[in-house]
This record gives sequence, C-alpha cells and structure tokens, in this order.
Amino acid sequence: AVALFAPVLATVLRFVMSPWLGDNAPLIFHILAILVASLVGGLWGGLVATIVGTILSWYVFLSAGAPGAGVRVIALLLNGLVISVIGQRIRVERRRADQTDRE
Repeated sequence: AVALFAPVLATVLRFVMSPWLGDNAPLIFHILAILVASLVGGLWGGLVATIVGTILSWYVFLSAGAPGAGVRVIALLLNGLVISVIGQRIRVERRRADQTDRE
C-alpha cells in the first residue's frame, strides 16, 4: 500500500508546490516516496514506487516534447533502482540487528 500511496502523495505535494517551484525539480518528491516505500516494503516496494512515480511524473509534470524529459525519466528510474536496493539492504540489516538483540 505504501508503494502505491507514497508516489501519489508525492505527486499531489509537488503539484501543490508548483506555484513556488515552477518547472524546477518536478521529480524531487518522488525520490523521497521511493525511499519511504523501499524502507517499508523492501526492494519490491521501492521498485513499485519507482514505476508508479515515473508514470505519474511523466503524465503530470513532464511531456514527451519537453527538452530533457527523457533524461529526467531515466534518471528517476536509475535513482529509484539504487534507492530500492539500498532500502532493501537497510531493511535486512535492521531485521538482523533485531534478531541479534533478541538472542
């Protein structure tokens, strides 16, 4: 649920901030959404948030003809992949630490 809700919330927040941010940083809130989703849902949560966030960003903030739109989408996908892997690793280590504390 977080993997779907976080990118939607990120899109809404970025849309609300549009008067102040303009066309700058259209994907910034999606990076945070991916991080939260990967910490809560692991690798798959982060990857789902990456895909959902990319699709939402493409339709809401970017257009196919906008200069640099393709580069921004690729950057978001790559960043999302890296963040998802790191989030999964943090989750695994957190579980391992909890098990060690219980023993």
